[in-house]
Amino acid sequence: MGHFILCLITVMFITGEVPAPQVDDSKDNEVITSMEALDTVKEIYAANFEKVCDGSEEYYYKLPDYQYYLVMEDYDDTESYYLIHLYEFVIDELDTGIGHTVTYGWYKVYWDTGYIIEQVY
Repeated sequence: MGHFILCLITVMFITGEVPAPQVDDSKDNEVITSMEALDTVKEIYAANFEKVCDGSEEYYYKLPDYQYYLVMEDYDDTESYYLIHLYEFVIDELDTGIGHTVTYGWYKVYWDTGYIIEQVY
């Protein structure tokens, strides 16, 4: 490891650039689905949440007896990641059910590697 760091510093000093990371091309370019990304985040960050199906192939997770949710919110074709949202829904007006969300975390899951970047608030 020390030799690698020394080489990296030498390359940066000589060229002024950081070399591109090495990619393991031995794997098939397997892409995970949005639901696989959601499942992965659930196992790591919300293990006690339960799956809620709405009759389609997509689903979300909810903490039983509470208004905490883990959902696949969006995706980014440019950077190749799914955006997973962990939040709580808070009811402000009982009569109308109007409320707001409180975000606990955003998770970027890169669909080509499964790598997760956690952005907790």
